[in-house]
Amino acid sequence: MKIFVSLVITVLLLTGCPEKPVDTGALITARTVGLEELQRGQLADAEQEFKKVIELAPRDPLGHADLGLTYIRAGRLKDAEAPLKRARRLDPASPEIALITAKLYALTGRPAEARKLLAAIRNDARISYALAELDRESGDSLQYAGQLRQVLKLSQANLAVRLKLADVLLGLKQPDSTLRYLEDVQRMRPEPPREATPHLAAAMAALRAGTGSLARVELDRLLRLMEVTAPYQSSLAQVDWIEGPLTGRPLISFDPQTLITMRGISAGPDTGRTTFTDVTGESGLPDLGVPATALAWGNYDQEGGDNLLLASPQASLYAVQGGFFADVSSRMSLPLPAGAVFATFADYDNDGWLDVFAIGTDGRAYLLHNVEARDGRRFEDVSAMAGIGDARGARRGLFVDLDHDGDLDLLLVGGGTLSVYRNNLDGTFTLMPNGGGIGRSGSDAAFGDFDGDGRIDVFVASEAGRDALFRGSGPRGFTEAVGIAAKSNTAVAADFDNDGALDVLAVASTGGILWHNDGSGRLVERQRVAGGTAAATLDYDNDGW
Repeated sequence: MKIFVSLVITVLLLTGCPEKPVDTGALITARTVGLEELQRGQLADAEQEFKKVIELAPRDPLGHADLGLTYIRAGRLKDAEAPLKRARRLDPASPEIALITAKLYALTGRPAEARKLLAAIRNDARISYALAELDRESGDSLQYAGQLRQVLKLSQANLAVRLKLADVLLGLKQPDSTLRYLEDVQRMRPEPPREATPHLAAAMAALRAGTGSLARVELDRLLRLMEVTAPYQSSLAQVDWIEGPLTGRPLISFDPQTLITMRGISAGPDTGRTTFTDVTGESGLPDLGVPATALAWGNYDQEGGDNLLLASPQASLYAVQGGFFADVSSRMSLPLPAGAVFATFADYDNDGWLDVFAIGTDGRAYLLHNVEARDGRRFEDVSAMAGIGDARGARRGLFVDLDHDGDLDLLLVGGGTLSVYRNNLDGTFTLMPNGGGIGRSGSDAAFGDFDGDGRIDVFVASEAGRDALFRGSGPRGFTEAVGIAAKSNTAVAADFDNDGALDVLAVASTGGILWHNDGSGRLVERQRVAGGTAAATLDYDNDGW
């Protein structure tokens, strides 16, 4: 959702008599400071500034809308009702105000009201996309596809929407239509990144050959690669239905009805340096007093944004809205009597809802199924029924489709031996002998298709033995492809040099090694790095690397 910024440039007349002149200087200051505080996540300060805006210009609908948006981001959904209702009365035709109000309806379990409000506004791509999101959340794939087509009529060059439409059409078993949209993507500029091009070509070839299962695999890989690119993110930002601003996103330009000039907030001069500011104390997260033992992100409730599972070791759930964290454990408790030293979200049963896997302080593994309840959703402990209650000394669990049968298997690492549980897709798992071919101890693992053969490979980091790369060999499981004369306690796979092949960063407390993939799956030492206990990758400065 965009944030509103405005400047009153006229004096409005009421019942034929002149109003008290607006103090435009104070109005500009209040609105600008309010928006800056909102962007920084200082929601209490933003609230006070927008209240000043309303006091100075009570008939400006955008002041009320900004206040309502601030309440939404703070999780104060009841408080958001009144200012958004006032904003709607002042400007019922505003798409921006309608989008914020509809978002409030969706967050408070009123999708029908959200749909009715949005449907009254025509010819706006953002409105159509919001309607599409409501259809997606309701599970109506046909209606979802229809709304995405409507978005494309209004935003014809939108890469993200075109890929989303191809994805849903393949799920609806419409290969010809899927192929047509992928052909459009192939022709669009800028071209897909080179690491994504082979998967686009393979998906199209599979569709032409009538092999839908292979097309599904290749399209999923294409989507994962495309979703993090600047062109995809930029096109999604043009239509996306969100709660707050994104860095670099324009804020609102002009509203002729209230004769308000609007401007964006400059990010300031480019100093060439990226800095981070600790905002933990302002985020709504509690001071745990002790180090966190487990952390996981996932949109388990499908309400539009990721949620946080945080343990210390007692586990709690937080809803995340615009950078603010609200404890929602009372609404959806976690049956983890021993807390958690590790946790992750994964949809192990392919029902479209994220479940939780955790390892408790008691050494047990816990599988919590996300199920429908009378008052919404709840997590149900199904560890015993699933057959994975024994964590076998593991400290981490990774979910990945090791056998390419369409469901997520479980890889347990950090114990005396690495363990693989095969998903039977009936709610149960089977422990594979000898780790399905990965028969060694491992403190961590990273997975991906390192040799480009379309099968998952696994890099095992072992602080007790030596690291190794295991190649997926289809029905035969895994075979050791590359033994490495190095030890590490954690590993992460990523294409660090953007050459289309997955590399590996393996780190131990004494130091780490960046292993370069030559394209065939052979790993060559590229660089020595500092030591550590964990590693992760992200493009924090948006330079494509």
